Amino acid sequence: MPNKLPNISVIICTYNREDIILETLPAIAVQTVNPSTYEILIVNNNSTDNTETIVKNFQSTYSNIRLIKEIQQGLSHARNTGYKNAKYNWIVYIDDDAKPINNFIEQLGNTIQNYNFDCIGGLYLPWHKYPKPKGFQDRYGSNVLLRSDIGIIENKYLSGGVLAINR
Repeated sequence: MPNKLPNISVIICTYNREDIILETLPAIAVQTVNPSTYEILIVNNNSTDNTETIVKNFQSTYSNIRLIKEIQQGLSHARNTGYKNAKYNWIVYIDDDAKPINNFIEQLGNTIQNYNFDCIGGLYLPWHKYPKPKGFQDRYGSNVLLRSDIGIIENKYLSGGVLAINR
């Protein structure tokens, strides 16, 4: 019998991105693992749009979504609030414009289970709800950091766009 995958807290910080969060929530809420094995914390960083209403609508369908408000503006404040409110030891931050694949949590859990890491960075590729901004190049996604080896990264960095840490 395979080992049980670790429980994971997914933290998504957002500010006035009601149109984008509508893309992110369905992607992270419908995963290949049981919803009871992970939580989704949406940290509303003092949005003035309909972000809170949209998240609350998703909460009525998905019991593993929690909404937290952080009134002090700034991504670091929002991420720290998410961290402090997370239930589980493994925390993954994804951006509010992320569209994770349907087995994202499963793959992350398998990596955590099979390797002795305390921090894991992930690949993300750009997508655009609206026409791509002028001057934006797809290479700005983390695919340029794709590595064929696994282990300690030297002289590189992990992007905060997809970042998992063990408390």
